[in-house]
Amino acid sequence: MAEKIALQGFSRLKLFPVSSNNTEEYSVDDANAFLVPWVQDMTRDSDTSEAAIFADDTLYLNVKNWNGIRSTITVAELTLEMMAQLGFGEYDTATHSLKWNPQGRNLEFGVSFRCLQTNGNYRMMRMFSFKIEEIRETSIRTRGDNVAINAYQLVGTFTGRVTDGSPGEIHDGDNMAWLDVIPTITV
Repeated sequence: MAEKIALQGFSRLKLFPVSSNNTEEYSVDDANAFLVPWVQDMTRDSDTSEAAIFADDTLYLNVKNWNGIRSTITVAELTLEMMAQLGFGEYDTATHSLKWNPQGRNLEFGVSFRCLQTNGNYRMMRMFSFKIEEIRETSIRTRGDNVAINAYQLVGTFTGRVTDGSPGEIHDGDNMAWLDVIPTITV
């Protein structure tokens, strides 16, 4: 019987600021990479468009374009400093306040994370380009008898690396060092 490897966890989300993403080079700034603590879940939906081309009164070609993966990452907490790192304002260390920019700067990040498998190993992923378009608060509500928290959502799109079009890499295993590096590609 085959080993069970279903995914049942999500953790260790790390963001790497992208230094270069063009036809000649892809690189990230490893020195300024940072972990996003307390991740809860991530939705991923393919963003595609389709066009039908007709000839001789019949379908000649159906063109389907992959535009990326729309994603929402839910985190239990998000510090003001991290909101600034994500491009959504300027943090003042003297006053401990954020001059908030709700539209953000659409910064580009490489992303790594892991998903626990039922066999105890991990499926690890490195995604090369993630632009965060919005930070949402899921809701703000009174505590009362409620045990839920007011989580945050990072909303954005994963796209491919310009050098080769690849959106990412997937690795099964337990070598967590794989998540700490996103290799530079030079053409």
